[in-house]
Amino acid sequence: MVEPQYGGLGVLVQSGAGVRSRGGFCGRAKSRPGRMGVMMRYAGLKFSCAALLAALALGGCQGDPNETAMSCPKPYLLPDASAFTHYDGRGHDISNLVLSARLTDVRGACVGRLGKLQEGAHAHVVMLVSRGPAAQGNDADISYSVGVMRDGEVLDEHSYSQHVVFPSNVDTVQVTGQEIPFVLPTSKRVAGPDYHLYFWLDLTPEDLAANRAK
Repeated sequence: MVEPQYGGLGVLVQSGAGVRSRGGFCGRAKSRPGRMGVMMRYAGLKFSCAALLAALALGGCQGDPNETAMSCPKPYLLPDASAFTHYDGRGHDISNLVLSARLTDVRGACVGRLGKLQEGAHAHVVMLVSRGPAAQGNDADISYSVGVMRDGEVLDEHSYSQHVVFPSNVDTVQVTGQEIPFVLPTSKRVAGPDYHLYFWLDLTPEDLAANRAK
């Protein structure tokens, strides 16, 4: 096993940990808000965790039957920061569309225990990306972020860039983001489900205002 390389506070791992999955995220993520007053940052903005409503359905249980869903962290999408639509500045008609993107799912698996006081998991985001008639070129870069919270506190946060290439005569593609490993400190009182994993697109203030106006 490759020794995991910790990022930030040692919760979110940026490099591959070389560990094997032992169980999928099972069932459906429950809708529940974060703690009031705790703020999450993205694209230079502040986002209240009171608005962190879960908005994704996860696949059925897979993997080692001895590894239960109870050991898994809980993944969420930020509803106000899960999509954007960009135009060319000449209007908001379909002919002015440059690029749109939407986070549709988070998929992952439990790794199991990594020593006595750590549990592992990994996850990746799935997004749907479309280019419009006003797009220039056949590729785009989508910036998104991942944050880890426990007891209303942001423990770690990192941004990632997903390069998207549109094949010839294809305007909409589903893209899977990179696999992100997590190493979660545990104890007798703290387990995997105590951690919440948040995924969101890095938006401009205009993007955020447009989403909230819908």
